[in-house]
Amino acid sequence: WPNDEQARLDPLRLRVDFSPEPYAEPDDTVGAATPLAVGTVAAFRLMPRHDVAMFALTAPSDGTFVAVLLETGGHQTTLIWLDPAGATVAEGTAEAPVAAGQTLILAVRSAYWPNDEQARPDALRLVVRHRRPDGSWTGEAQGAESMRLRPWEVVRFDPAVTWKGARLVKLST
Repeated sequence: WPNDEQARLDPLRLRVDFSPEPYAEPDDTVGAATPLAVGTVAAFRLMPRHDVAMFALTAPSDGTFVAVLLETGGHQTTLIWLDPAGATVAEGTAEAPVAAGQTLILAVRSAYWPNDEQARPDALRLVVRHRRPDGSWTGEAQGAESMRLRPWEVVRFDPAVTWKGARLVKLST
């Protein structure tokens, strides 16, 4: 309480022990970014505070990279797309347009503002998908007999669209 405050001449002793970094963090720079294939799930941690996880992705064709955080580990997270030289391509968005063969670096931070960043032992899980200009997804089956829904996709039936005599579904995100 403010009324209970005192000024004292006695020295105050304080001991602070820091724990060593519990996880190897080799991916904090553009040059050390972890290679990640489109559609592959990456699990990682953001420790210590102000840690940045970087992933290098190469586009299989023209289109758009779409980053999806499957688990946030309690972080607010900010996504930043960089070119291989470290220049910002897009910030605060899950999507980044790419050309065939282009490499982009995805940086994941705990929060947008540095003072809001936290160190948490909980793992984050990330997958980066590649949407082609026609709306289809790289590495995902196009036939109705093998379609899988992702948690963020919605099924809409389109009676005008058929494939080998079967009615297809149209997926939207």
